[in-house]
Amino acid sequence: MQGKGIIQFFLIALLATCAWYGLQVYPTYNQEKKAVEFADSKTQSLDKNDVTYPVAHQRFEAQYLDSIGNEDVFLGRTYNELKGEQIALGLDLKGGMSAVLQVDVKDLLIELANDSKDASFRAALEQADKDLTQVQDKYVTLFGNAYG
Repeated sequence: MQGKGIIQFFLIALLATCAWYGLQVYPTYNQEKKAVEFADSKTQSLDKNDVTYPVAHQRFEAQYLDSIGNEDVFLGRTYNELKGEQIALGLDLKGGMSAVLQVDVKDLLIELANDSKDASFRAALEQADKDLTQVQDKYVTLFGNAYG
């Protein structure tokens, strides 16, 4: 198989790069863990249900990380240097969330009509609901056809 050596070279280079960046995560993780412990010790007198607790806790974490930001934490590298070179995780990798907002067109039409009790209006809404289960068309179009 031709090119086997080049494939092995790139595989080793890729593994070495991943190992290097992975190795840099550990010291920053340790410092961030110490920051949480520091913040816990400073906020232990506060009620955890109090609205000021998260703000105070976060402030103490930031204070600790700022204080050690320029100290050597790994092979002569500072916390700030290591943190700046790390690959940033997106929300999908941090356990983020997604939200889908939808408008209920029927409710919108009712609101726009000021909750009209007109029999033909209500009948058109019900007809549009029935048609929607059978036809792949927009609700407004089905309502317009039933009302008009």
